[in-house]
Amino acid sequence: MKLEATSILGDLTRRACIAALEDGNDNESYRTYTTKKGVLKVSAIFFESGVIPFYYIGEIEIHRSDAIDLIAQHLERLTTK
Repeated sequence: MKLEATSILGDLTRRACIAALEDGNDNESYRTYTTKKGVLKVSAIFFESGVIPFYYIGEIEIHRSDAIDLIAQHLERLTTK
C-alpha cells in the first residue's frame, strides 16, 4: 500500500506543481485527496527560486511521510471492505 500511496501523492504533487508553474509567481495551486480522516491538500507555491510543495490535512500542515501514511491507511480500508 505504501508504494501505491507514494505514487498517488507523487501524482498529486506533480499536478499541483505544474499548475503553480503555469499560474506564475507567488500563486498557490493545489490538488486534493479525500480520506476518512479529512481532505488531504497538496499545495504548491511558485517562487523565483522554484516550486515548493506543502501538505495539509484540513488547515494543519503535515510532513510528506505523514501524507503517504494517510493515503496508505485509506487505501487499506478500501481494500478490506
